[in-house]
Amino acid sequence: MLFVLLATGFLLTFHSVGEAQAPKALSFRIASADLGSAWYIYGAAVGELIKKEIPGASCDILPTAATIANVKMLEKGDAELGFSFSNVDRWAREGVISFPQPTKNVAGFVGSMDNYYLAVMITKKAGITSLDQIKEKKYPLKLLTVPVGGLGELGTRQLLEAYGISYQDIKSWGGSVNHAGRSVIEGAVKDGQADAVIHVVNAGHPMASAIAISSDMRFLPVRDDLINPLCEKYGYTALTIPPDAFKGQNYPVKTIGCHTTLLGLKSIPLDVAYKITKAVCENKEALAKAHAGLKAFRPEVSWMPDKIGMILHPGAVKFYKEKGWMK
Repeated sequence: MLFVLLATGFLLTFHSVGEAQAPKALSFRIASADLGSAWYIYGAAVGELIKKEIPGASCDILPTAATIANVKMLEKGDAELGFSFSNVDRWAREGVISFPQPTKNVAGFVGSMDNYYLAVMITKKAGITSLDQIKEKKYPLKLLTVPVGGLGELGTRQLLEAYGISYQDIKSWGGSVNHAGRSVIEGAVKDGQADAVIHVVNAGHPMASAIAISSDMRFLPVRDDLINPLCEKYGYTALTIPPDAFKGQNYPVKTIGCHTTLLGLKSIPLDVAYKITKAVCENKEALAKAHAGLKAFRPEVSWMPDKIGMILHPGAVKFYKEKGWMK
């Protein structure tokens, strides 16, 4: 006798007692970011690993507004898996910042996949060497961010606020604030239509790398006395962009940041969640080949609360305990 269980995004077929259990079909929608982004590349790499670990499974990589939007997609059941950031996980779990109420349908799978830095990139010809100067000079900054819904845009507002600068201030000084996709941002900086970009980036980030190659950019640090307050208030981590992470950036840049996490639906069966976690954590080298940012992946600590802010799926817990990483 066969029993069919329909769960969000899944078609699973189970045999009655005494018969072997095997999934008939597994289909995963992975919420990433827009086409060509680091997370889109991550999604493709993770999808391939899942298909190898779970024969017959299919994975569809969804281009999205990223981060906050991804968690909300998971909560609504519009994706089965998705990338987020460690601090955003906590916001979603607690129902703060961009989440009016705690999430109920989302669980954690893998954390500490990389280091993401909130990077302030400004053209050298602008003559600005610190964020403080923008306010002091009432500089008419032409600022670009990604669309609302990603941490890059929200992080921009949070950072500027710490310096006493709002979007409206920039506009009142004769500047502009616009939101666009990554490819549009690259072109706008190259063509001189924008002189500053603030975004969360990792080593080898496609957009940041392209901007640094095509334009003479300066990476601005976050002021020392603002780093801890921003970390305490918003859950960021104090990080330093290492020298030569990008063309022309041959100096360390103190800033704030976070870690990429892989989240998924709580409704994913335990054994499937176990295999997803296993597929990612046991293939660090394959992930590093897919994208330079994933060279920082530390699977042995990816279950820790400071590396992933969402409560772990029981299937993920099973994997981490079997590996001896989690007691």
